[in-house]
Amino acid sequence: MKLKLFTISVCLSYFLSFGANYPFPRNKVLFGIKTTQDVSSIVQSTYETWLATYYVEQDTLARITWDNRGQTASEGIAYGMLIMVCMDNAINNTRDKFDKLWRYYKKFRGSSGVMHWKIDEFSNVASGGQTGATDAELDAAAALILAYRQWGDEKYRTDAQELIGAIWRTEINADGFIKPGDAWDDRKNPSYFNIGAMELFKSVDTNNWSKVISNSFDLLNKVCDTATGLPPDWCSQDGYTVDGFGWEAIRVPWRMAWAYSWFGTNEASVINKKIVHWVRGATNDDPTEIQCLYTLSGVPTDTTRNAAYVGGLTCAGMVDASNQAWVDDGFSATQNSLSNTYYKKTLQVLYSLLLSGNFSLMVGTESVSRFSPVEKTMPQVRAKQMIIRTGHNKISGQHFSLTGKKMIDCGSTTVQPLIQLW
Repeated sequence: MKLKLFTISVCLSYFLSFGANYPFPRNKVLFGIKTTQDVSSIVQSTYETWLATYYVEQDTLARITWDNRGQTASEGIAYGMLIMVCMDNAINNTRDKFDKLWRYYKKFRGSSGVMHWKIDEFSNVASGGQTGATDAELDAAAALILAYRQWGDEKYRTDAQELIGAIWRTEINADGFIKPGDAWDDRKNPSYFNIGAMELFKSVDTNNWSKVISNSFDLLNKVCDTATGLPPDWCSQDGYTVDGFGWEAIRVPWRMAWAYSWFGTNEASVINKKIVHWVRGATNDDPTEIQCLYTLSGVPTDTTRNAAYVGGLTCAGMVDASNQAWVDDGFSATQNSLSNTYYKKTLQVLYSLLLSGNFSLMVGTESVSRFSPVEKTMPQVRAKQMIIRTGHNKISGQHFSLTGKKMIDCGSTTVQPLIQLW
């Protein structure tokens, strides 16, 4: 009996030391649809390839390398933070990587409180890389709130509030529109309209994000093509479109799917429904036929099939169950598409997380519900699930409502699977 109790104690301590309240894989969305099958092992493999190729550490810092491997963009740091907070579990152990990326961001902040957009390795701001890019700040702040929910450390919430304050002061203009950066505002970038992040900000910040969200949708409705639904790379605040559906704009359907999967945002659903209706017709329901660099009227100017476009336009289908086959086929097509650059590969990971139900808002009273086959491949440790009741019938954790309010300080589920070591 003593040996059995000791074994249970060791298992429980080992499990709780991992620290993730919402470990990968989650395999669920709050609104809309995801892939039919559990594809978490594929997401894991895609993540590992990206990590080995683009993640670099130096002492207490880490960065995501750009296509010029000697440089890093603030966007990449923020993308990396989002990926790390979603991928954490007993195997991936990503919290330390998250912290190192965040330290890098903070090291290269300017006087406005946001990171300069391009950095040379770990040393200094690159030539032409001064001042911030708002998409990076919005993503990084969202990642910090998720980190607070994932790991329960108040420092992430505090850091998120500080960064959100800097965004509000320097990257939202007097009319309540998102600026492209802290130091300029002569045009707008629809792919920076991160509705999901701004909805999330309301859980920790009291500024009027509802106005910014409303303005973002108003402008999107002006500039998206009336037939295809495609947004431009750049536009004016009064709705004049500057470019076609290029490398910037391809992120819009992903951001709309993100907002809908977290909050059920109807305006995001309307935008993506028009886009997916067009692209399914244009490709005869075959995501492998998605091409690149479209005009707003839907004419491709490049025939390359790449992960940035295939995955982005696949995400548009997540808002309605009638697109289930499109989402399933598109997930596979995204994995098999060209991902030979930092941008394509990083978006491939982010798309894969969202499409599979693993880009989590990290809410609810559930604790760890199971281990996927991915988590059972821990090197040098044989593992299997063991159902166990603790003395207090609860397992430590923090849980949050959709509004971000902390609900309880310990798990409400009385029976939890643990790893048994022997």
